[in-house]
Amino acid sequence: MRIIQTEHISPHMGEMEKQWTYNGLDCCLTHEICGVIREQLDPITKETYALRFALQAPVLEMNLRGVKIDLIERDRLLIDYGERTKRLSAQLDRILLEGVGTTCKWSSPKQLMELFYGVLGIPPVRKRNGAGEMVPTVNRGALEKLTNYFVAQPIINHILALREIQKKVGVLKTRIDADNRMRTSFNIAGTETGRFSSSMADLETGTNLQNIEEGLRRIFVADKGMKLGNIDLEQAESRVVGAICWNLFGDGAYLDACESGDLHTVVAKGIMPNLGWTGDPNADKVLAERPHYRQHSIRYMAKRLGHGSNYMGQPHTMALHSKMPVQVIKDFQQAYFTKFEAIKKWHLWVEEELRLKGQLTTFMGMRRWFGTIKTL
Repeated sequence: MRIIQTEHISPHMGEMEKQWTYNGLDCCLTHEICGVIREQLDPITKETYALRFALQAPVLEMNLRGVKIDLIERDRLLIDYGERTKRLSAQLDRILLEGVGTTCKWSSPKQLMELFYGVLGIPPVRKRNGAGEMVPTVNRGALEKLTNYFVAQPIINHILALREIQKKVGVLKTRIDADNRMRTSFNIAGTETGRFSSSMADLETGTNLQNIEEGLRRIFVADKGMKLGNIDLEQAESRVVGAICWNLFGDGAYLDACESGDLHTVVAKGIMPNLGWTGDPNADKVLAERPHYRQHSIRYMAKRLGHGSNYMGQPHTMALHSKMPVQVIKDFQQAYFTKFEAIKKWHLWVEEELRLKGQLTTFMGMRRWFGTIKTL
């Protein structure tokens, strides 16, 4: 086999030589780096490395297998969303013509900025761009803030609905392979937290399959003789927080709340005490499932508040995401941290660990390094 000295590589080499060089370097450099890294592993990181290494075979099989697509159901959804888009677009045009005296392309940020900040004269919502400058924006967060202006509210409601449909249509139109399967490329070490990431497959088909919303999952079907299952542990995230509080401080209050019934309904009752709660766990859970914002129920939003408070979500930020007043969040958190004081202790413990060590290690043995943090 021909030996290539990399310092003598010419940009004018043939395509085959480029492929030889690329693949050779890919293998050789990876091997050299692996030898250096292995010497630096300690008992904790050795376990992490062994797990990631063992995952390569099943993940490769997942990448190659993909998931079968029901083309008829996919096309039916596309027709449905196409009709909704036409209807909402027509309504938006009428609102703009009769209410403002003009029209604009709802998918054009430039035209939307002219509409809201020019024609309607609303003070611009700004964000920091790549150059560090504060510039006007009409992203989702900005539009949600602009709904505070009565004249803009019906316009924005239509724009947000159209954007949601556009995202769904984008998923449905994702290019699939010739065997009618959608594939993705899972990255075992794709995130700092230990989760997988996923993206377009190697042949430029498929997409990130980890964030497919529930309404679109019907296009994915099981192979003959097999079934698709959704494995979801009950209140797993909350129980993890409870386990942390117990292991660090011997405080089982939060775990007890998890075991006493539906934790998120309990949180909902604390946020909205005047909804006619019955005291019966099953009946109260039904009440908590009432619609609150878009497709989300009261219970779902309460779940977000609980999780957000567990991970130090600040009232202003949480109010923005939950569509509740800031003062309601403040009152909720005051009662929440009084009832579950170990969670606040955990926050302080994390600050101390990061300040002294610059790292955290989970109870499952996953270590993550952090940069400099600000004192709470």
